[in-house]
Amino acid sequence: MTRDLCIEALVDLGFTALEAEVYVTLVEHSPATAYKVAQEVGKAAANVYKAVESLQRKGAILVEESSGRLCRAVPPAELIGQLQHQFAQARTRAEQALAKLRGPAPDERVYQLAARDQVLARARAMLERGKKVLLCDLFPESVEALRPDLERAARRGVTVCVQTYAPATFPAGIHVFENPEGVRQLEAWPGGQWLNVVADAREYLFALLRTGGDGLHQAVWSESPCLAVVHHSGIKAEMTVVAFQRLIEAKADAAAFAEAFTRTQQLLGAADLPGYAALRQRLGPGLDSGG
Repeated sequence: MTRDLCIEALVDLGFTALEAEVYVTLVEHSPATAYKVAQEVGKAAANVYKAVESLQRKGAILVEESSGRLCRAVPPAELIGQLQHQFAQARTRAEQALAKLRGPAPDERVYQLAARDQVLARARAMLERGKKVLLCDLFPESVEALRPDLERAARRGVTVCVQTYAPATFPAGIHVFENPEGVRQLEAWPGGQWLNVVADAREYLFALLRTGGDGLHQAVWSESPCLAVVHHSGIKAEMTVVAFQRLIEAKADAAAFAEAFTRTQQLLGAADLPGYAALRQRLGPGLDSGG
């Protein structure tokens, strides 16, 4: 089982299945000739010779410079270090090349995301792109997955507001709206973890991840300003209700409600956000910008 997991991991890193099998064999049985490895793995010698040549070019094995041509695996830690360095270099080249491409035209379609890692990467990118107001509706696992990114956004001066469903401690720059119905909500969704983000009323991501950190039920993303404005308003309204529920529990007076309403509306933003601006530009100055 361990051997199979090693081979699978190497394939994920870009090795062919045969290259991975040859490398693992050499880790266990170095030094050995390619012919001996072919016998060990039960594959055609010609194919193993090609795999050995490829592994040598990749820096994964050493080949003796003699007629014996004994092969020795580079220690796994050394190999991983090489791969990390190569990936870093390739990433830098890709970033520099891709930065020169023209960006896509505005696109208002709604797209489905197919993988959990893709959802988290998109959410983190949205939090990084946010300039004014980020509204997040997060179940506990989603809170922990995005915590560092939320904190970085707040340190940049972005208004970060998070509706949570269990107690969560954040730095002072993050505004937390703990839903008093959190326990009931979590019980209602035992197999799912909501991760909903609206950035600047300009783009939104709604995702239902599988509980336990494995998999995805469904996720959609769009940068349609029309839809993003609607979803911004929806989360904004939920957060306002949460603030009011807390005041009701505290038996606050009318003045406290008026103050809370004004504060939340100013905090959560609306008319000056990029999404609202884009929509007003399209529809004209008559658009109600109250959110």
